[in-house]
Amino acid sequence: MKNTKIKLLFLILTSMNLYSIDLENAITQLENQSYTAEKNKLNLDYYEINRALIDKGEWNGLTLNVDNKYYDTVGKSHYGLSTQAEYGIFNYRFDYDTLDSKVIENRIGISKDLKELYYSQYDSQRIINDLSLESQKVTNQQTLEAQIINLIDLYKNYKNKEKEIEVEEKTLVVKERDYKIIKRKYEVGTASEYDHISSRVEYEKSLLGLDNMKRELLVLTENFKVYNVILDGKFDDIRKRDLEKDEFYNIGVTDLKNIKLTEKVNVEKLRREKYVNSMPELNAEMSYSFENDEVIVGLGVKKTLFNYKGEYEQIKNELKKNQVDYLDTKATVENKIKENMIQYTTLQTNELITQKELEVRKKDYEVYNKKYELGMSNYSDYLERLNALDLAAREYEKAKNELASFTYKIKYMN
Repeated sequence: MKNTKIKLLFLILTSMNLYSIDLENAITQLENQSYTAEKNKLNLDYYEINRALIDKGEWNGLTLNVDNKYYDTVGKSHYGLSTQAEYGIFNYRFDYDTLDSKVIENRIGISKDLKELYYSQYDSQRIINDLSLESQKVTNQQTLEAQIINLIDLYKNYKNKEKEIEVEEKTLVVKERDYKIIKRKYEVGTASEYDHISSRVEYEKSLLGLDNMKRELLVLTENFKVYNVILDGKFDDIRKRDLEKDEFYNIGVTDLKNIKLTEKVNVEKLRREKYVNSMPELNAEMSYSFENDEVIVGLGVKKTLFNYKGEYEQIKNELKKNQVDYLDTKATVENKIKENMIQYTTLQTNELITQKELEVRKKDYEVYNKKYELGMSNYSDYLERLNALDLAAREYEKAKNELASFTYKIKYMN
């Protein structure tokens, strides 16, 4: 029989563990199965697809162009069919006069802008795409971490409400007991009508307040669905982490990193623009005509002179803005680090203050409870101490949760 009880107790405890969730578990669920995590992956896929397109370059498919033309020259009608095909640097042209059943042109050739051999637009696009991919990873991290911080706040608010209910339930037991005692005394004429009414109102107010708190807790529970966090059972208390000073210096790192990546993108754009502006187009081509049995070799040079290089100047201006943004963001980040260090100290202090306040209110309540039992104090004074104890207990639980949740949030302020 004894072994059976032990096994039953073990099963109950195991079951409780299986149906509980802690903050770290909730964060892991968010990281792995939230809509944000899914969208972040799709954001990265865009750059992988774009990279595949860039790698194809000028070899991305065969281009065909077919024209039918009717024209009249010196009283003679012609109806022609022209077909052109391009694949990468290769091209083919076939022109045919359907009225005369005569081939006009049948030529195959290659053509290439020699400027693109050394440093092509695709080389530049590849560099920009890879930098943009890194920037998107940083943005994804920021988006996810912002959601994690919101989740931590939700978890904290849930625990605050849960602790508030626990405190109120204990207070309600006391108020119900007091009301029943005063009611009996009132019925035999040893308690005043005022105390009778006051005790009943306090009890009913606590009942209504408790019902409302439970409804608020249900709403908070529903809010977890926004983060795809599966809830089945109880929430564990938030365990306070020991913070190292170095953790504060990670605040804002991603903001600075993103600005640097944007700057690198603009550096690459400027490099490409400078190359395009300084180098002429050198279009080399060679073709062979099957119809005329001839080889044609050519080199075309094209260069725009004396133009205002507006695009180049705009990119230079963007680079200057990047440098200013970096300095501005760095100053903001340094201020955030200081603010969060102060907030951490404030939260630690507040936990100690509310703990001391609870101890004082508890002692004060015990004294007035004894006085009230001995008839040395009235109900109003006693009730004032009871409500003060209730409030102090709630504030202490909130202070503990605020501090504990902050030690987690600091991890995600990168």
